[in-house]
Amino acid sequence: MRDLFDMWYEAVMGLGEAMVAARRIIALSVDADQRRVLVEIARSRTEPANRVERAGIILAYLDEPSARTMGVSQQTVTRCLERAAEFGVLAALDDRARTGREATITAAARTWLVGLACAKPKQFGYPHARTVGDPAVGGACA
Repeated sequence: MRDLFDMWYEAVMGLGEAMVAARRIIALSVDADQRRVLVEIARSRTEPANRVERAGIILAYLDEPSARTMGVSQQTVTRCLERAAEFGVLAALDDRARTGREATITAAARTWLVGLACAKPKQFGYPHARTVGDPAVGGACA
């Protein structure tokens, strides 16, 4: 009879049977239009990174259900796929609504703040030439 050490050694060294639970398969139904949109989002350079990652997870899972091929943890894959099964494939790409108070900044206040961040410091009497919005530094303001 094998003892616990032998089972541990075989699992660590990759010998014999692995001591992990089998993963359950999550069924997703994706039509051609949804797949096309997922491919566009996964290849996009302008979409937010979390949407691109989730689209890539779903596409890779549809081809081969393994987290190793996707470069993310099994927990990330499972959460994304469970969300896709519950809400739909395209709805699963967006973040869920978080609890807490809604943001109270108005559109006018946001516009003023972005304008202030993109303004040159010399306009306000500062001698510095570079700002957060300077394209030479990698900022968003042009």
